Amino acid sequence: MDFIAKDFDGLLLPDIYNLQQEDAFEKYPVLKKYSEFNKEIEDFNKVLKYISFMYDSHSPLLNIEYIPTRKSEALFLAGFDIENEYTNTIIQCSDESIASMIIKYVRLQKNPVFAKLIIFTESFYKQGQKLLTDDVSNKEKTKDFINNMDELEQKITNATSILLNQDMNKRLSDTLYEVVEEELNLRPELMSKMLREEGKEETNKYLKNEKRKRKS
Repeated sequence: MDFIAKDFDGLLLPDIYNLQQEDAFEKYPVLKKYSEFNKEIEDFNKVLKYISFMYDSHSPLLNIEYIPTRKSEALFLAGFDIENEYTNTIIQCSDESIASMIIKYVRLQKNPVFAKLIIFTESFYKQGQKLLTDDVSNKEKTKDFINNMDELEQKITNATSILLNQDMNKRLSDTLYEVVEEELNLRPELMSKMLREEGKEETNKYLKNEKRKRKS
């Protein structure tokens, strides 16, 4: 596909298509506010362009439905030589610093969806607590808790997909969930410890299972 600078006018960072060797922080001083962008990253300007092209909700590349093809096109437009060790690292989101940049970028442009993701996640954990700590001897009540959790899990998945422009790479989604948990100040380990102190030993097993499910 052929693209021109005008196709990218609606992106979060103005004129990102034409970013070359200049100082990105002078062109986009807002980036200085966030630690995620203030790290030593090889080819920073190219990485920033790749993230914009790949993860901005107004990117024309969203017309490319197949994610690997979209990533390749984003890399090419950003100025990278395709298919080398570094670009594979970018594609696979195996560099934690770059993954953190991506998550911060999607938050800056889609904060309402991120807020929903936090609410859905917190509600999911609370339903889990109720399922394990309330009197759920009543089968209908137990069924309601489970149905609520299933519905919330789907909402979490949908919100994640929207935030990441359908790129459900495991490393990237794990980074997103870590940020969500930090925002909640309610990491599974912390919940487990809190509930154990109240004599709720079963919760530890449940949370570990949920953590394993997210990694699988």
